[in-house]
Amino acid sequence: MPTPAAGRYFLQVPGPTVVPDRVLKAMSMPLLDHRGPQFSSFAAKISTDLKKLFRTQQPVMIFPSSGTGAWQAAFCNTMSPGDTVLLPEVGMFSTLWGKNARAMGLEVIEIPGDWRSGIDAAKVEEALKADSAGKIKAVLATHNETSPGVTSDIPAVRAAIDAAGHEAMLFVDTISSLAATDMRHDDWGIDVTICGSQKGFMLPPGLSFTVASAKALAAVESATLPKGYFDWAPAIEAAGNGLYPYTPPVSMFYGLREAVDMLLEEVIKQGARLARPGEFSERAFLNGKLDLLQAEAIADLIEADTATAVRLANRSLQGEFSRCIHSLVDAITQLRIYLEAAMDFPEEEIDFLSDGKVSADLQSIIHQIEDVQKKAKIGRLLRDGMQLVIAGQPNAGKSSLLNALVGRDSAIVTEIPGTTRDLLREQIQIDGMPLHLVDTAGLRESEDRIELEGIKRAREEVNRAGHIPRGVD
Repeated sequence: MPTPAAGRYFLQVPGPTVVPDRVLKAMSMPLLDHRGPQFSSFAAKISTDLKKLFRTQQPVMIFPSSGTGAWQAAFCNTMSPGDTVLLPEVGMFSTLWGKNARAMGLEVIEIPGDWRSGIDAAKVEEALKADSAGKIKAVLATHNETSPGVTSDIPAVRAAIDAAGHEAMLFVDTISSLAATDMRHDDWGIDVTICGSQKGFMLPPGLSFTVASAKALAAVESATLPKGYFDWAPAIEAAGNGLYPYTPPVSMFYGLREAVDMLLEEVIKQGARLARPGEFSERAFLNGKLDLLQAEAIADLIEADTATAVRLANRSLQGEFSRCIHSLVDAITQLRIYLEAAMDFPEEEIDFLSDGKVSADLQSIIHQIEDVQKKAKIGRLLRDGMQLVIAGQPNAGKSSLLNALVGRDSAIVTEIPGTTRDLLREQIQIDGMPLHLVDTAGLRESEDRIELEGIKRAREEVNRAGHIPRGVD
């Protein structure tokens, strides 16, 4: 094998980086049957441990490809032909990412950069605010741009998207940053994180990694670009069971296992240990960094299954609701001080009693409490959703209505009265709010025991429902 000089060749380029001896040795091990139980359990454990490095609870998808393959996978799973993406240009790789997007049939809006500084979050916010039609589907942010050696502030980009009130997803290329600098998929509100094996992971080129948020996974349902090899669904399944839909590069997986172990060992050397479930929230609460409302918001964020629920939980976690409550407590405390002064010194002439200040403050507090209750009710509705029971006589179109709302043939529809004999549940989203639909048996007199049981269940569901569209033939 040719080398530039005698002795051991030491690679000195931005990437691929030098592969450590431990990783090279692991990659030289004999191959396993990639369809056997030994490899599948081995591969599944790697995917689980990768979550610690990506700082995520989402599955880490692995594809045999370079980072360019992960770019393409992000587009073909979330986009449709003609969709628009926003690209802050910071160097050669961000430019190539835009070229890849155009090759996939996407429209690219570029924010020009000087190739000497990171992403200008203010310009991202400005571009998104100008997009009143909401055409931009994603912001493409390169975390660390190799060519100029510039690292961008990803939390600032996330904040810019939120400040613009835009629904665009945040895609982040971490190929030269992950495992080399701070990167947090979940905490930073990233929708798609893209990475490759040849830099921070200390491996040869050949593996790409992708993490997708709940919002990005929801976008898959409406995306129409052809997925083919880069379909996320089987890759997510493989992250759980280690059974890949393609022939996995077994030797690369050996090296990946060793590299992940080395990275985690380095963390442990710094005195770190695995936290107990809920320990960070507990410590934050005990040290006055979180109050009970924010602690509850953490649980809401974990359980959120819509983008709206995630935003509401994040706002509460950032203290928006807590500030309202604390403001109310302060106002009530001040009012109490006034009243106690009036009771303790009844003979004194106190101005704030005579000019109606106490009465006005009390009315203001009452209005604030009503406003907080209203916001809490709306928040609960957007988080938990609304249950809608479809009730009516047989053959009134209840099941047809359910199928039309969910966009597929979920319920059996025939001309025979009494076809639906049990409850059928589906969930859809309307403007980000979960809507729990329940189709029911037709309400009529019957001597059929099975149908009677279905009618009984239908009436019980109707009594529990908040909203009941009644079908009438």
